[in-house]
Amino acid sequence: MLDGFMAEDNLRQVHADWPFMGACGVRAGAQVMDTTVAEVPARRAMIAAGDKVALLVDDTKFSGTGMVKICGPEDLDVVVTNAASGVAAGTALEEAGVVVTPVSPART
Repeated sequence: MLDGFMAEDNLRQVHADWPFMGACGVRAGAQVMDTTVAEVPARRAMIAAGDKVALLVDDTKFSGTGMVKICGPEDLDVVVTNAASGVAAGTALEEAGVVVTPVSPART
């Protein structure tokens, strides 16, 4: 697995219709955050390589943890989450034009 500047450089060579990514947190203002500084440049390169960008985050990510900003809502097209509607970050995402797609937990 590549990380840091090597991953970032390699991602500049590809194109993705829909990159899917995760994050450590989404803040109330819809800022997407991470705690692993070395991974942020690669995630930004993924965003730049894609036509549309999907963020996959569960309800625990809306606490907004993370110390480095990956991107803002303007860089996202879809957020897939199990978070309840009305979460401040979810509302901010929708207001920015991001499609927030709710999913239910799998039943066993």
